[in-house]
Amino acid sequence: MDFSAQATLAVCHHCDWVMTLPRLRAGETACCPRCEHKLPGQQHTSIQSQLAWASAALIMLAAAIAFPFVSFEVQGIKHTIIVADTALALFDYDFPFLGLVVLTTTILLPTAYLLVLLYLHGVLASGRRPMGAQTLARLLTSIKPWVMSDVFVVGVLVSMIKVLSLASLQLGPAFPAFCAYAVLLLKSISSFDPGTLWTAISGPVDPPVDLAPGSPAATQGAAGCTRCNAIVNTASQTRCPRCGYHPIAPNPRRLQATWALLIAAGILYIPAMAYPIMITTELGRTSPQTVVGGARLLLETGSWPIALIIFTASIVVPIGKVLALGWLCLQAQAGTGRSAYDRLRLYRLVEAIGRWSFLDVFVVALLTALIQAGELMRVQPSPGVVIFAIVVILTMLAAMAFDPRLIWRVHEK
Repeated sequence: MDFSAQATLAVCHHCDWVMTLPRLRAGETACCPRCEHKLPGQQHTSIQSQLAWASAALIMLAAAIAFPFVSFEVQGIKHTIIVADTALALFDYDFPFLGLVVLTTTILLPTAYLLVLLYLHGVLASGRRPMGAQTLARLLTSIKPWVMSDVFVVGVLVSMIKVLSLASLQLGPAFPAFCAYAVLLLKSISSFDPGTLWTAISGPVDPPVDLAPGSPAATQGAAGCTRCNAIVNTASQTRCPRCGYHPIAPNPRRLQATWALLIAAGILYIPAMAYPIMITTELGRTSPQTVVGGARLLLETGSWPIALIIFTASIVVPIGKVLALGWLCLQAQAGTGRSAYDRLRLYRLVEAIGRWSFLDVFVVALLTALIQAGELMRVQPSPGVVIFAIVVILTMLAAMAFDPRLIWRVHEK
């Protein structure tokens, strides 16, 4: 069964351009001729494939949770953990917020995403309309940015390289299962098209009769819903009639929310870099470690590729996001600067890399759970990692609040 979209008109979510979207063959994608944004919709992924990938991902996740994940041994002392211990250990050290963040982004939200995907597509495949379909479809869109199982896998690899110089490690059967789960989850997310699902749930939404391709939707009194891809007449509707999302049209007031989040992130970035993110104990001696100190230690021990990854993901990316989004907000307000296309490319880069700053958070979580050998060797979290996690969350929220269509509205003026 295939719920491919039938609409021939589409509105770009990044530049508001109206265009004719041809029906695509399997494996084909369409890009906006104005800004080169990859357009959603018209995908030919069958519902059976969606069900297969989501089911396989859940099976791999169940295996990853049930079996040992990794073992640590130093001078005869051995400690084995499961995946959930990376979050539970943080609760044991009275860091409930951080434990909840790790548990939510690696297990709870991905599980919810896959279960909702299975339920909606499974019921639709039987020819019935799912109960609560609209609420659940909106939930899928909201969950997607916070699914970070792939970032967690990279964090595990970084942690292992850190530990190998101090002790021996042994991978359990849960590790390859978790890696397979992360890959299958990414496949499920990349092949999912919200517009196709919304068409199956609520039917197509006819665009305004006078809407013509080749110009921005806003100049024609229309807008493309960024949640379900419907094209809406903004003169008579302020909410999408299909998914209920508000606002639809580009809203300059969203810049205020972006500024507020950026200012908060910028203020917290200073203590996040200054305070230790974890405290290590070795042979009874304790030493605090900051984000910068961790990267420097890796560099001194010869692990410069990992040091470069940590330095980029944990130091350059957070402050780079704050500066880049701040500059984009200024350009959107003042209407000056380089071309709209260059600014949009910067926004896409910021949006794509922001989640990878969680790398250090996952490294601390894994080391806290794994390195527990009493006074011989122990790792515990420090308040700096909580501040750092909040900075990453704030910068991600700021990127979500920023509307890239405002860049092109200024350019048009």
